[in-house]
Amino acid sequence: MKPLDVTEFLSGRMDEIISSLKENNTEFALSAERSSQLLDDINWLMSNTERTIALSPEDCMNVHEFFEQELTQEGIMQQELYKQGYLDCIKLLRMLKVIR
Repeated sequence: MKPLDVTEFLSGRMDEIISSLKENNTEFALSAERSSQLLDDINWLMSNTERTIALSPEDCMNVHEFFEQELTQEGIMQQELYKQGYLDCIKLLRMLKVIR
């Protein structure tokens, strides 16, 4: 039997969880898609190196909505990470034969 590699077990868990959320959580998937669209619209702002920037009302609304979408995703992700953390803990304890 191969020895347990906790680092290997944990690597990629975040990507797996995010992929699962995109597939199984409609609110998360829609928010991620909208956030990506908004980022395309405001990308010029993120890469601007000038000291002053003039934003149109539409740009302001896009920036505001972008951050709202990001917060929505973070809230959903945080809840899922806690849940998966507990489940992964049980799985690791079983792999270590601490519990059955």
